Amino acid sequence: MARDQIPVTADMADEYTERVQDVIAPVAVAVVAAEPLRIQRHPSREFTTGSATVQPGTVVQVIGSNPFRERLLLTMEGDSVVYVGPDRDTLTPAGGYPLKPGDQVELHTRHAVYVIGHPDAPEAASVHFLAEHVDG
Repeated sequence: MARDQIPVTADMADEYTERVQDVIAPVAVAVVAAEPLRIQRHPSREFTTGSATVQPGTVVQVIGSNPFRERLLLTMEGDSVVYVGPDRDTLTPAGGYPLKPGDQVELHTRHAVYVIGHPDAPEAASVHFLAEHVDG
């Protein structure tokens, strides 16, 4: 056996070792964390509900922005059509997503959501929401 080779035995397999100038010495390893870690196995979830009444031709904010929101379910109630969009200033019936009576849409957004009532609607519409939030 050459002088540079160390025979590996079953006793040595469980221990990490280094060869330093023909001497075998165990190596100490220390792990240091800069700050404690917050460990959370299951994020806590919270649900909020609400509704908005939308007059014909007017823009209404259904829900505001929230950085912890995971999902948003919008449901249209009533006999008229509303249009969903992300911006109050540019939302029009031609540029929004239509929600007809009884329709639902699920959104994965953390931004504010707006609706505009159809300008020719005979009466106000009601939009209901269910939002799921996760603790950040």
